[in-house]
Amino acid sequence: MDLHATFMETVQMDLHATFIQVVQQLGEGVEIEEIGNPSTEMDSYRSADIRIGFFVRDHGNGNPFDEPMKILVHVFAPPMGFFHLDGEENWVVYDEYLKEGMVDLESVVVHEIGYLLGLDHLSEKEAIMFPTLKDGTRKVELSSDDTKGYKCYTGKIRIIMGQVRFTHHQENDISGSSTFGSLCPHWIIGFFLESVLSISL
Repeated sequence: MDLHATFMETVQMDLHATFIQVVQQLGEGVEIEEIGNPSTEMDSYRSADIRIGFFVRDHGNGNPFDEPMKILVHVFAPPMGFFHLDGEENWVVYDEYLKEGMVDLESVVVHEIGYLLGLDHLSEKEAIMFPTLKDGTRKVELSSDDTKGYKCYTGKIRIIMGQVRFTHHQENDISGSSTFGSLCPHWIIGFFLESVLSISL
């Protein structure tokens, strides 16, 4: 199954790099190929399987973001294919600047991509797929529970004019279900503020 993910033109390169880094971490044998110019209609934002970007409040898909530190992100599996992050959050890319009240971008992206690759919530507190994340903390290393029974992603990532295209070859995950194409197109995944210092994933 070929899948194509693209970013809105306004998205900063930090998100591009984070997305690619996360996909590589979740899989083995991922090859990166850089391409200077889009070559087909499939290289456009609107025609991608997954469209990635920062948005604020009501952004036209019926699932508006709220104020900071509540809903951080929502993901719709293809064919709807949205990966929307709340543009009002205090996102941090470099962990040396991470402190209370800030949200680590990579920790959020790795959790949500885990969903898109078929991972479910886990009960181990150290797992990336544990359902909550404290603000001001970073969780990006796969635990043994994260990887148990999961066939890693192997494929190619194509960087096209700041966009990302990748090919997915494995469809098995922890639960044994298939990924992407069989996921409910209206399945929405979000991060919510559970308490003052805990974000529900």
